[in-house]
Amino acid sequence: KQMQGADESAALDAAQRMPRIYQSLVNDARERLRPVEEEIKLLESRESRLRRELDDLDQKGSAAPSPLLDALKSRGQRADAFGRVIEVKPEAEPWWPLLESLLGNKRGAVLAEDFKAAWDQARRLGHIDEPLVHPEEISGSKKAKAGTVAAFFETKHPLASAYLQHLYGDLVAVEKASQLDSPSRAFSKDGWLKDPPHRQHFQPAKEFTIGEEGLRRLRTLRQDELAEVKEELA
Repeated sequence: KQMQGADESAALDAAQRMPRIYQSLVNDARERLRPVEEEIKLLESRESRLRRELDDLDQKGSAAPSPLLDALKSRGQRADAFGRVIEVKPEAEPWWPLLESLLGNKRGAVLAEDFKAAWDQARRLGHIDEPLVHPEEISGSKKAKAGTVAAFFETKHPLASAYLQHLYGDLVAVEKASQLDSPSRAFSKDGWLKDPPHRQHFQPAKEFTIGEEGLRRLRTLRQDELAEVKEELA
């Protein structure tokens, strides 16, 4: 209005202030847009991560890093990840989240047909999180005993079966922590492990990864998450 009036000085003053007013409006708009832009970047980053995880699940059966296993397979050596060749029995479903936590990084333990070659490769790689299983150092019964944690699993892989017995063949499954005293080693349904001289508590895992069924469930979960992200971005 000042610019439209008869007072030229007022009009000139208003004209001089116009760039500042325009810049102020631009800055205000940018501040309002910043949270939206940041949210979009987060969603795009999450979308990329989910796509990478799904590619890894399809190509190598795991989204976890596995440098030793990858190196062995790239050289044509036969090897498997422990968690890929065992399955949780249907009747052990209520225990599954705790079994994921109990296994921990042993899910990625490498079962190599040629241990010596795998051991040489592991030393060349240096620091790795994958345990490498030495077949000749496995002890314990070859058959799962009823009532043990080993009996919660099934596998057709001979070395995986022996490794299960080595780890959990004498680990008795009990309902409550109050029942841990009698067995020499035991694991309770409320998450307590008795592994003398230790007592350790495990939180149930939120995702299933063990075996082909675990892989199927994890893939479905990631696909659902990806669909949600794409919907938010749209």
